[in-house]
Amino acid sequence: MKYTILLSLLLYFLFAASGNEFFDDFNYESSGDTLLRQHDWTVVHGVNAPPSGANYSRDLVTFEPAQPGSNNRLMILGARTNGEIANIAVSRIETPAVFREGIFAARVFFDHAPHKTQDGNIRAFYLISPLHFPSDTLYSECDIEYLSYNVWETSGDTRSTVYFNTWETYQTEPYIADHALNSQQINLSGWHILIIQISGGHVSYFLDKSDEPLFVHKYSPAGSTVYPESLMHLAFANWITSTSNEFTRWRKSNLRVDWVYHAADTTLNFVEIRQRINELQKNNILYLNEFGE
Repeated sequence: MKYTILLSLLLYFLFAASGNEFFDDFNYESSGDTLLRQHDWTVVHGVNAPPSGANYSRDLVTFEPAQPGSNNRLMILGARTNGEIANIAVSRIETPAVFREGIFAARVFFDHAPHKTQDGNIRAFYLISPLHFPSDTLYSECDIEYLSYNVWETSGDTRSTVYFNTWETYQTEPYIADHALNSQQINLSGWHILIIQISGGHVSYFLDKSDEPLFVHKYSPAGSTVYPESLMHLAFANWITSTSNEFTRWRKSNLRVDWVYHAADTTLNFVEIRQRINELQKNNILYLNEFGE
């Protein structure tokens, strides 16, 4: 009890001093909710990428109670296909490009439907800036991407895999990718807290209660510094890069998001993040944004 009180006071003074927080509990009614637009979220709709020429649909971004009768709501990003590449619909939601350094965390739920249907379905929590021209060195991107059926593995091993990817830059013609990339074969079906820490010249990636980062990125294999140099959008996406046409029925996968949190210019561990989220929810703070466009 004494420890909890002291931790609460420490976090209170820490955040009162910093004044640079972003939090959203996703307490919205639909993708057309005016409050969602007022909070500067963009629900991507129409032809977009990735993959190139994909059909993004605002109808696949929905909100629902976490449980029947619960006041806590979840955001659901869907992806839909009938096995044909031409009949894929995917979803993405993103903030303005206002974020760079600090801690980023989100509580998400991965279903394993794509593993059963053998679809190359990518669910992602990430930060990204625009690529203004090929090999733009001011480009920045930090990704956590999960494939329950891994079509990215060139050896043909399709076991569930999570990728941690920090980009310096890239170009498409011819394709050249300059980035630091690690992966871990793991079944992440269910609820998890994903954490990206950008500070001190390196990007660290955490899963759940781990005190030590799974991977730390500073340089790419080419020797480039991958530390973000530009302000980035914070985003969630659910997209499909390939499908199995063994199944002809329509099917859908979901990425559920409970909340997202960011504190600038600081580092927090899992316990401190959970403590801060609990404080915000206890005080009925559903949305907090101390960043301007």
